[in-house]
Amino acid sequence: ADSYFSCPEISRYAEKIFSRVDWRKFVYKHNNRHVFRMAYNDIRGGDYLRKTQEGWIFRWSMMAEQLSMYVLAAASPSVSEKLARALYFGFERTVGGYRDHQFVFTPLGALFVHQYSHAWLDFRKYYDAYGFDWFENSVKAARANHSYCRDRGGDFRTFSAGLWGLSSCDGPKGYRGYGAPPFASNGNEVKERTDGTVAVYAALASLPFCPDLVKETVKVFMKYPELSGPYGFYDSINLDLDWHSRDYLSIDKGISLLMIDNYYRQTNWRYYMKHRLIKTGVEKLGFIRKEESDVDD
Repeated sequence: ADSYFSCPEISRYAEKIFSRVDWRKFVYKHNNRHVFRMAYNDIRGGDYLRKTQEGWIFRWSMMAEQLSMYVLAAASPSVSEKLARALYFGFERTVGGYRDHQFVFTPLGALFVHQYSHAWLDFRKYYDAYGFDWFENSVKAARANHSYCRDRGGDFRTFSAGLWGLSSCDGPKGYRGYGAPPFASNGNEVKERTDGTVAVYAALASLPFCPDLVKETVKVFMKYPELSGPYGFYDSINLDLDWHSRDYLSIDKGISLLMIDNYYRQTNWRYYMKHRLIKTGVEKLGFIRKEESDVDD
């Protein structure tokens, strides 16, 4: 909003809100690495907190949707370049894949993890300090998700119809954390995280990564009029159980809208990346700008 409107009042409030964030409060060492804590809830017996636990809830020690946090934290004067880079390189980068798609994956295989930070940060234009390409990583994750669904077409009608997109969403039995391999086992082998339900947003928000696949999938979604309502597609569908969600989830609609716009107009990418704080964060983390010829606009 600060970049888009160029309004002194909005800039003042944006600066005030950002300056109040106590980044260091959420930093601690896990396995001798600096990581962010995930959340805080000091209500004993609350939704996430057992009576014997501290108020801190889990941590960002794995590859997940927190990538954009590192740039924001690095932009803060309270976070040194040394700490900013320690945090960015502090989470585990486990490489695995499905078929020919090898990438840094998230433990439970949900596709949203490979989308959220990309709604804001234009990773198309940067490598990190070690030359890693997060945009290409998401391309591989999306294509692996599609390949897995296609390969499981003999087991699920939803997939055999040409639909794909395994990610957290509404399911026939409530909200579920669906995903596609590879999975991190943590000692317990996980064979699958699907019942044939696909998240519509998981496909739509992959538009910048694999437009060829997504555009074809939208045509298939359109064959099911019951999936459409006053605000577009509902959240999810499962043809095997003759079920579709009748809800709109704002977080799922949000990522769909942002990524569709980023593909066609780059509005969010353009205004976000030109903000001075984001420029500062990218610079402190040592990100390397790609050659213009390597970036498709």
